[in-house]
Amino acid sequence: MAKLLQDSPDEAALPLYRHAPTYPSSALRDGVTGHVRFEFDVDKNGFVTDPVVTELVGREDLIPSAEKALMRFRYAPRIVDSEAAVRPGVKTMITFQSLQQCAVPVIQDVAAALACGRRDAWRSSQVEAGRQGHAKTVIG
Repeated sequence: MAKLLQDSPDEAALPLYRHAPTYPSSALRDGVTGHVRFEFDVDKNGFVTDPVVTELVGREDLIPSAEKALMRFRYAPRIVDSEAAVRPGVKTMITFQSLQQCAVPVIQDVAAALACGRRDAWRSSQVEAGRQGHAKTVIG
């Protein structure tokens, strides 16, 4: 028999799936790097809702790609009184860096690493053909 564990109010959202963003071709061509920080809610089904850009470093053309990827993320639902509930105020950062500045394209999954007690967990991501870029996502 499965048992639902009650979320503590300060427990971080657990990402189940994250989609790597596509590096905008104009930003890549111009050597633009940067990051986009978001704050959003996670609904009862684990979908991202109401994303708001809280910080942008780099050009504005990074935002649509980062937001499109963010909307494909999925999270474990928050459980309150044995019921799925909305998790407000989740934060993440998506970083864009060209491969000329970075040896391997990766997504860093900080929440999963911390949940496993590891601070060095890295997952390789696939870079779309023709897009020589790197995107890193940080929770928190």
